[in-house]
Amino acid sequence: MKNDLISRKAIKEYINQSDLTNREKMTLHIAINNIPTTAAAPEVHGRWVKGTSCDTYWNYCSICGGKILKNEYQQDYFSDYCPFCGARMDGGE
Repeated sequence: MKNDLISRKAIKEYINQSDLTNREKMTLHIAINNIPTTAAAPEVHGRWVKGTSCDTYWNYCSICGGKILKNEYQQDYFSDYCPFCGARMDGGE
């Protein structure tokens, strides 16, 4: 089972439209209100941008500008996520 984030409001609306008795609905609403919450940030998408200066080469995050330095003989650093800000590096919007 994945740890999906869901809307408390949407669940309550779904319960209200169900065929449950009012007592069952109230019990579920109380249970939902007592479940701990978590803060969720929207997913951020970015891309790796190549940079160079004299004999220094790097890739930097298009979102936060975090740089991964490398020399000219190393392969480019391209991971799926920025290690600095956590942006997903898929080039999306």
